[in-house]
Amino acid sequence: MRFLPCLLPGVCLALLLSCTDGPAQPEETELARMELSAETQAVFDAGIRFGASDNPETTLSFSANKPWTISVEATRAVAWISLSAYNGPAGDAVVRVSVQPNTATEARSATLSLYCEQLKKQLVISQEGSTPPPPPEPVAVEKVTLSPASLNMPVGDMASLSYTVEPWNADVESVTWSTSDASVVTVERGMVTAAGAGSAVVTVKVNEVEARCPVTVFIPAGYIVLNHESYTLAPKETVQLEVKVYPEDAAMGKVSWVSSDSAVATVDQSGLVKGLQGGSAVITATMEGLAPKRCRITVLSTASGNHEGTVSKQWE
Repeated sequence: MRFLPCLLPGVCLALLLSCTDGPAQPEETELARMELSAETQAVFDAGIRFGASDNPETTLSFSANKPWTISVEATRAVAWISLSAYNGPAGDAVVRVSVQPNTATEARSATLSLYCEQLKKQLVISQEGSTPPPPPEPVAVEKVTLSPASLNMPVGDMASLSYTVEPWNADVESVTWSTSDASVVTVERGMVTAAGAGSAVVTVKVNEVEARCPVTVFIPAGYIVLNHESYTLAPKETVQLEVKVYPEDAAMGKVSWVSSDSAVATVDQSGLVKGLQGGSAVITATMEGLAPKRCRITVLSTASGNHEGTVSKQWE
């Protein structure tokens, strides 16, 4: 091999050295490092467990030689966990962790992950569920009132009973209805049915307190008759008119009496008719719901008259 003479000795020396040193070495890459303080390491090892009503703050201290990040993961939303920072540059760092009180009865938990490139450290955060408040003490029933207070019913009729309790906010645990005589009345959930003539008592029992409603059941009258269809009186003479109902076992209702001419004859509310002066008048007896009955009264002009023409109704 032939060597040419070097006219520039310095340049030749540099070329010679570069040829003999070999290829240049790449710069070494620094690995990520992360170091937790002793207190923080203990927290990561044991985890954090909060009470339901706690709202404390836990401080995490660490250092990293490269930027770091924190993420929080859970099966449910983690809005109840707050961090003072979620990322930061290389160097010393302090992150404060706080939680909101847990108003739900179910416990909750989440995992906090601290990253520095490929390094990862995890912290489990859990919080107890709140204890449900004890149920309020039951309010005892002190009094029960039925409305209406009593019933008067025809056979086959139906009526509704309602009850109220005192105090108004008492806890009603049970309500039972009963009758003293099912042949007279039956009752179901306050609905009373008149089964037969007679008397009975319907009772409602609310918890352990009772109220009673007396019930009278009657056979309704079909029609009425008077003991006289006509009658002749002398002045100042009287006659007693009477009403009878049919069927015979029907209940007697209130009878109203009226005279068509009180100057000739008057009638009181017991049916007693008194003649006053000569003439005629019609006495009418009325019972609610039934056709009225009438008796024609003839009053003689003198007291020496007689009762000819008087017609009496014979009871059947």
